[in-house]
Amino acid sequence: MVTLLNILRYKNVTNKYLIMEKYTIYKITNVVNNKIYIGASTNGADFRLKQHIFKANNGSNYPLHQAIREYGKDAFYAEDIEECPDFETMNIRETYWIAQLGSTNPSKGYNARCGGGIHRHDDQAKKKIGDVHRGIPSENRISVIQYDRDGNYIAEYDCITDAAKANNISNHSILRALNKQSLRFSRKNPYIWVYKTENVATKVNPAEYYKNLNYQVIQSDAFVKARNEINKLLVGDMTASSTPVEQYRLDGVLIAKFRSLSEASKATGISVPTIRKYINDENYINTVAENRRKYIWKKGNPNDAELKITHEELLKKAAEANTIYIDQFDYTGKFVKSFAGIKKLCAEIHADGRTIKKYIESGRPYKGYIYQYKTEQSNM
Repeated sequence: MVTLLNILRYKNVTNKYLIMEKYTIYKITNVVNNKIYIGASTNGADFRLKQHIFKANNGSNYPLHQAIREYGKDAFYAEDIEECPDFETMNIRETYWIAQLGSTNPSKGYNARCGGGIHRHDDQAKKKIGDVHRGIPSENRISVIQYDRDGNYIAEYDCITDAAKANNISNHSILRALNKQSLRFSRKNPYIWVYKTENVATKVNPAEYYKNLNYQVIQSDAFVKARNEINKLLVGDMTASSTPVEQYRLDGVLIAKFRSLSEASKATGISVPTIRKYINDENYINTVAENRRKYIWKKGNPNDAELKITHEELLKKAAEANTIYIDQFDYTGKFVKSFAGIKKLCAEIHADGRTIKKYIESGRPYKGYIYQYKTEQSNM
């Protein structure tokens, strides 16, 4: 016997089970303030509440999800309030119940829209999505031609995604060039891109594909001054750009040396402001209760050979600090994998950066998965 969540009935057809969907309108109620949320689902109220809790725990700013974080998941319960005969009716009745109960009114409910916006893929769309996951090329792909900045032919690619992968460029950057929306060549994308036609030219005129090849960025005096100050630091030793610190036991024995406040904080778990108070005021320790005194902190010697920071090390640390990781989850909330930045995610799932950012921010699933900006607990 087959048992699945929210199945109304099933029957055996050529040794396979045909699952009948359940079209319902559900209501979620906050027992603390009696505010409600109305939704439509083919999976039932309990399943949808679990999904809302998952999104709330992963930072979604939808009104209902903010309330779940504020009041806690135990303050909410879900119930089906109407069963509908088909998908289209379900959309209509969702709009009816939202209007009837006034759940778009912030004083009464958490709905941000009037409902009726659930869409369903037809069989053709489902096949295209399935082909993407199976690695089958789309019949609608358009080949693109790559030229260098002088207009000389370089290569041909079956689609934008293949071109982006081969050149480590975002799909969006190539698409802008194809649509002649870019002012000039960029450092990352110093190419001309053209949709393939029957006759492929061996050379093209760059001026026809960029709006202004002679465009120059005008830098303010303040910017130039700040840049020059930074450039003074970016020559070999980077010690001058940080504050070295030394960690001592309470009896004065040296424990460790750190090249920066941040490095010391990460290694010991003590906040940067606290360490800074110690190194800026040698009497600060006397203001701390004895049972809370753990270490003595002092400024390190910037000429100490052990504390030298190279230019390469700083650039590596900066790259790591500025990489925004994205976690992938399945519909049950189970962690799948993590991606080091939007670009790597887009390359693997064949998506445009703007598109995936939109789905991350809305909390909606994309290509069968839910994506969230990484938190410390994401993959635990």
